[in-house]
Amino acid sequence: MADPIVTLKGFASLPADTFSAGPASGAALTNPTNGRPTPFPSQPVQGFSGVQFAPDGDGSVFWFLADNGFGAKNNSADFLLRLYQANPNFAGTESGDR
Repeated sequence: MADPIVTLKGFASLPADTFSAGPASGAALTNPTNGRPTPFPSQPVQGFSGVQFAPDGDGSVFWFLADNGFGAKNNSADFLLRLYQANPNFAGTESGDR
């Protein structure tokens, strides 16, 4: 059986220094942080680990679960678990339709 061909249709990224309101975070980090001092000034937004359609969003609004990216439970004690609501615009160079 031949391997399926997969084509990346788009990509989204956040700047590394993206933070959300909240207390300082990352005080227990012991590994290098790409030259960024710890603790961080507030809560880092390091990516999303889950997504769900938001109610009453007509399929265009989503809830995203924050991913702290710290790597272990013992160095994540000061990260606030939270959800972010977003209404992304998928139109772009790949000819998205929304």
